[in-house]
Amino acid sequence: MNNDPNYEVRTLMAPFEQGPLVPSFLRDTFFSGRDYPATNLIEFDFKRGRRKMAPFVAPIIGGKLMEREGYETRTFRAPRIAPVRGLRIPDLEVRLPGETIYEGGKTPSDRAAELLAQDAVDLDDAISRREEWMCREVLINGMLTITADHGYQMKINFMESGTTGNFVNNHETVATKWDSVGSDPISDLDRGRRNTIKQSGIAPDVALFGSNAYTAFLANAKVKELLDLRRLNIVNIEPRIESNSVTRFGSVPGLELYTYDEVFEDDNGDLFDMLPPDLVILLSTSVPNKIVYGAFTQLEDAKAKRYQTYQASRIPFVYGDEEAGNLFYRLTSLPMPMPNDILGWRIIEALGDGTYTPGEPWFNPDNTEAGA
Repeated sequence: MNNDPNYEVRTLMAPFEQGPLVPSFLRDTFFSGRDYPATNLIEFDFKRGRRKMAPFVAPIIGGKLMEREGYETRTFRAPRIAPVRGLRIPDLEVRLPGETIYEGGKTPSDRAAELLAQDAVDLDDAISRREEWMCREVLINGMLTITADHGYQMKINFMESGTTGNFVNNHETVATKWDSVGSDPISDLDRGRRNTIKQSGIAPDVALFGSNAYTAFLANAKVKELLDLRRLNIVNIEPRIESNSVTRFGSVPGLELYTYDEVFEDDNGDLFDMLPPDLVILLSTSVPNKIVYGAFTQLEDAKAKRYQTYQASRIPFVYGDEEAGNLFYRLTSLPMPMPNDILGWRIIEALGDGTYTPGEPWFNPDNTEAGA
């Protein structure tokens, strides 16, 4: 076992406790809550927003019983992410990127420390991208499909309600596509917002546009007509870049309008839009969606049979093969995006053929043309 205090797990965890190095828009904006239970079995309560009024009672009656609202609890195992980066002796025998030939004083131990520090950044970045993808899957598909080596697969479906396999539906297709004559995107957005309030009691305040939906919205005749009414400021188009991939381009009553142009690379190396081009998602920035990080137990000293359990978002570990001269850095995380109410946001299919079925993935990872 390595007794260097710089390689102790608690020491390695300190940078991650200061906050994420790479922010992710969907994760940090719409799943901003964090929980760290003492187990990797996560309970999810299916509860729908209801707004029953208190009953009137006659003057001589003490009160009237009002039943508690029911909910359904399911237990999921938090999926485990654990990328590993290897450090081998040949990696320490050459200069590092950016190291000049005049820095000949660096020892293999110096280079090992620098490489491990960079590995920590790289692996944390990779986990953050996976978390962003997980939040994207929950928002768009209402479910997560976890696949790993040896044929392992686990489905976590937040759309399914009850033992009969019924699905709740937070998806709607507009009557007239936005690139067609007679379409009215402003009315469609307003209807989607009101339907969300009606079903969940949650009022969306943000509309995220896919690239095609954004183009069709700006080119729509009804939108242009409202933009020409200078004295009636119903639609406001004032582009403002919030980050490299997020742009606020305007507002309509009740909603701030954004585009999200991030892409992700799947496990096959194909690139896909993080937000499907034909969709608009209506969301609230004040709903307590969260990410629950399951606890993880790791063996830190095989000779002493010492196991340690951690409740954290990132759990680093350095271990080695002294005979082969290899050192490995592993970063573990067990994130589970947990929606407060699956009906608390709305997916509007502004374009497309309307073939989406609730409970089925919008993005099919086996179809490489689905997100192209």
